[in-house]
Amino acid sequence: MTTAGRTLFDPCAIGPVTVPNRLVMCPMGTRHAHAGLVTEADIAWHADRARGGAGLIITGGTFVHPTSSMRGHPGIEAWREEGVRMLRRRVDAVHAEGAKIFAQILHLGRETTEGQPELPQLAPSSVRSVRDPHLPHEMTRADVHEVIEGFVRSAELSVRAGYDGIEIHGAHGYLVAQFLGAATNLRADEFGGATARERTAFLTTILERVRQRCGPGVALGVRLSAIEETADGIGIEDTLEIVRELAERALVDYLSITRGVRNAYVKDNTSGYAVAAEQAAAVKAVTSLPVVVAGRITTPELAQRLLDDGVADLVGLGRALIADAEFPAKAAGTVPGAIRPCVGFVQDCRIAHGGAACAVNAAAGRESVFGIRVIRPPSDRRAVVVGGGPGGLEAARLLAERGCAVTLFEADDELGGQVRRAARGPLRGELTGFTAYLGSELRRLAVEVVTGHRASAQDVAARQPDLTVVATGAVHDPPSFGDSLPPGGSPRVLSVWELLDGSSRDLAGNALVADDGTGFWPTISAAELLIAQGLHVTLLTPAGAIGGAIPLESIAPLHARLRGAGTAYRPFTRIGGLTPGQVTLVDSVTGEVSRTSADLVVVLTQARPVTGLLQELQARGLTARAIGDCVAPRRITSAVLEANRVVDWFAGAGTPATRSGLAGVSP
Repeated sequence: MTTAGRTLFDPCAIGPVTVPNRLVMCPMGTRHAHAGLVTEADIAWHADRARGGAGLIITGGTFVHPTSSMRGHPGIEAWREEGVRMLRRRVDAVHAEGAKIFAQILHLGRETTEGQPELPQLAPSSVRSVRDPHLPHEMTRADVHEVIEGFVRSAELSVRAGYDGIEIHGAHGYLVAQFLGAATNLRADEFGGATARERTAFLTTILERVRQRCGPGVALGVRLSAIEETADGIGIEDTLEIVRELAERALVDYLSITRGVRNAYVKDNTSGYAVAAEQAAAVKAVTSLPVVVAGRITTPELAQRLLDDGVADLVGLGRALIADAEFPAKAAGTVPGAIRPCVGFVQDCRIAHGGAACAVNAAAGRESVFGIRVIRPPSDRRAVVVGGGPGGLEAARLLAERGCAVTLFEADDELGGQVRRAARGPLRGELTGFTAYLGSELRRLAVEVVTGHRASAQDVAARQPDLTVVATGAVHDPPSFGDSLPPGGSPRVLSVWELLDGSSRDLAGNALVADDGTGFWPTISAAELLIAQGLHVTLLTPAGAIGGAIPLESIAPLHARLRGAGTAYRPFTRIGGLTPGQVTLVDSVTGEVSRTSADLVVVLTQARPVTGLLQELQARGLTARAIGDCVAPRRITSAVLEANRVVDWFAGAGTPATRSGLAGVSP
C-alpha cells in the first residue's frame, strides 16, 4: 500500500511497545486448549498468523478466575501458575516470526458461551442474560475483589510468560461490560453508579492494579463494545464517557473498538463491511490514544481507507486471518498470490468444538499439517482434475503450487460448481468470492483449464496423468410424491435446486417451501428468493425449528428478514401428498393430517454422488482419487479439506492410506 500518509505497514507505538505494522490479529478463542492450558495446536495457530505478517497478535479466550471456566476447561485459564510454560512457548513462537503479542484476559460474568459452568455464574447484579437460563449470583464486595485479583494475577503471569501487553476484555456483554452497563449494574456501592463514569470503577480498579503489578514496560489496553445493539445496552454516549475517564486518568495505552454482545458481535455477510467504523471514529475524535477498529474488514484496500479517513490507528482482522493467515504478507507483496477471501458466512469459524476451522481454508486449525510453516517438497508430476467446483479448484491450485503440470476439466461453461447455485440466493453472492479467488490463482499458476467439456476416461488417459482427482460432484433427485402429483401443474412443483438454477420466472401467489429437516441454507435461500419476487411463503420442516443448522450469528437477522416479510413457519410438518390446488400436510411427530392450498410447492431433494468416471479410471488402472460430493454430498468444508489431503499425499511421500476400505477416496 503506497497511499499518502500512514500506511498499513508503518510501525505504530502503543505505549511502551512499538508494533512493526498496523494490522492486528483480533483476539479469537481457538478452542485448542486442553484442560485449560495452551497446546501445540494453539501455538501453531498463532505462529502461522505471525509469520503471515500480522504486526500484533492478541490472544483470546483467556479466563482469569475459576468462575469463568466451563466443564472440560475449553479456554485458557490464565491464573494458573502451571500454565506459564506453555504460554511462554506461544509467546516465543510469535516473537520468532517478528510480531508482538498481547494477552486479552476476561471473565464471562453471567454469560456461559458454549459451555456448561460448574460454579455459579457471577454478575454485578442479579439480572439474567437473555442468552442463558440461570439467574446469576450477585457479587459481594469480597467476590468483586477476588475477581479483580484474578485479573491482576492473570496479567502478571502473562507478563512473566513474555507477553508485550495486556488487553482487558470490556466488550461483548461479558463481566466488565456488565459492570459498565446501566441495565446490568444496579449496585449501590462503589462499583455501581448512575453514570457511565461511575460504573467504570470495576474496570479502573483492574487497570490500576495491573499497571502497579506489571510495571510501565507493558502495554495496557481495553476492548469496548461501543454500542451493544440491545434495547437497554451500552450506547455510544456511554462509551465516550468511559473513554474520557480512562484517558484523563492515563490508565490505558490503547482502545480496541467493536460492537455487539455475545452471539451477535461476529457479523455475517448481511451486515456490510467495517461495521464498527462509525463508532471507532467517534472514539478517535475524543482521545489521542491509539484506536484499533475491527469487524468485517476483509480487504487491504478497506483497511487502508480506514487509516486514511482517520477512523483508527490500527486495523483488526479476525476471520480474514482465519481464511488466509498470509493476508498481511500478500497485501504487502512479500508473498505471491491473491488473498483467500473470507466469505462472511460464520459457518465453520464459530463452531464450538474441535478447534478452529474455516470453510475455505483447510489449514485453519490444522497448521501443523497444512499450515504456511510446513515445508512441502516440490513435484514435477502430471495431474488431471475433473470438476471445477470448490474441491476440484482447490486441488488444482495446490497441485500447481507444488510444481505439478495440471489440467482441469469442467463440464459447465463456468467454474464454481454448486457454489454458483448456492450464491444465487439473496444475500449469498459473496460465496463466489472464494471460487473467483481459486480461478484467479489457476490463471496465475498457468493451470490448463478446459470448460464446457465433460471429460471422459479417454480424455483423462490421453494426458497420461500420475494422478487424477475426481471432483465430479452430485446430482439432485427431482421432486417426487408417488402418484399424487396432480395433473395440469396445480400446484406447480419445483425442487430447491431448480429454483436456484433459475426456474423462478412467472411465479406468483402462495408458496410452500419444504425443508427435509437439515435446516441449512438451500431451503432458506429458496424461500428468500421467492419472497424477493413477491410471493407469500410458508416454510415447512419436519424438525422442531426453522433453520436449525444456521449459525447463531446469522439466525437472528435471518428470522428478522423472514418474519418481517410475513413468512409463516410450520415446524414438525412434512408434505404427505398433492391434489389439484391442495397440499396434504402431516405432523412429523403425531401423524395428524391437515390440508392447505398453494400455488407453488418447492422441496429440498436428495443429492446423489456422480461416481461413474472414478470407476472407469480405476478400471483402466489409472491412479484416481475422489473428493467432495462425488464421495458423499456435503459442504464446501469437506471438499476443500479432502483436496488438501489428497494433494499432500500425492505431492509428498509415501503410499495412499484408505479409510474403511474406501478405495479411491482421498487419503
